[in-house]
Amino acid sequence: AVELIVQERETKGEFLDLGSFCRRLDLQKVNRRAMEILIRSGAADSLDPECNRARLMQELPDALQAADQAQKDKASGQVDMFGRVEDLSNIRSADHQEVPPWTELQCLQSEREALGLFLTGHPTRFHAADLARFTSCTLDQVARRIPAESTANRRGGISMTLAGMVRSVRRRLNKGGFMAIEDHTGRLEISLFEAAWQQFAPLLVKDEILVIDGRVAMDEFSGGYRMKAEKILTLSEAKNSHSRGVRISLRGPDENICTRLQDAIRPYRNGNDEVYIDYNNGRAKAQLVLGAEWRISACDELVAALSAIDTVREVRLIY
Repeated sequence: AVELIVQERETKGEFLDLGSFCRRLDLQKVNRRAMEILIRSGAADSLDPECNRARLMQELPDALQAADQAQKDKASGQVDMFGRVEDLSNIRSADHQEVPPWTELQCLQSEREALGLFLTGHPTRFHAADLARFTSCTLDQVARRIPAESTANRRGGISMTLAGMVRSVRRRLNKGGFMAIEDHTGRLEISLFEAAWQQFAPLLVKDEILVIDGRVAMDEFSGGYRMKAEKILTLSEAKNSHSRGVRISLRGPDENICTRLQDAIRPYRNGNDEVYIDYNNGRAKAQLVLGAEWRISACDELVAALSAIDTVREVRLIY
């Protein structure tokens, strides 16, 4: 299929949009499944004026149907009133539907589904600022934290807190197990004794981002490094346990903003974390800290609830 696409492009020029792409190819050889993979992987981004993969996926069925009909008409020799074979190849999809684009994380997940790997980034990169607050380092920096000389600390390991996405999990019969994690910088093997396995096994889910406390040492067998896990948290649990508040950036004026903030915050009240507000109404700015009666338990769920308010420009946890 790829060879056919490249040949068509080299002999007849670039594809203008999704419609021309479908019409110019043999749909028996480049089928819907192949086109979906091209869209999910990002290879078809240039076929949409805004590189909107969600819109390409939504428009694909109609584009294929129109292309199939055009190819059937051409094969049957259908002609118009002037005696020419009908040629729909110049019809372009000028009026695109308004379709919300996929988030960056959705695009990355689609790349993984189509290609088996993240192509344009890594999910941990989007949490890098948060992770830097409560982890020892990124995975590519682990080696720098291990003593260079063969000392007891080097053999016994150095205590670290690391984070990464679970890539594989292997169980050893009644002897714990192993998992491999990766972030946007590298990869590391994690070993778990049986007690740790029994305690944390429900969290060892592929593609889950975990935060792990343990000791990292040289792995004499592989020549790399390995961590012995002592405590494991999900990313959400780690962020919640380390956060001390939430900062909200607001754009006014909005006469209902107080009520809307109260409704969003109320389910998370009676905690120990503070709420900070940066307010801007176009004429003046103010920084506020809500009173003790509005202290909350800061968490990702609260961030999501506040982000749904249209006058809120940004919400982030404070560590």
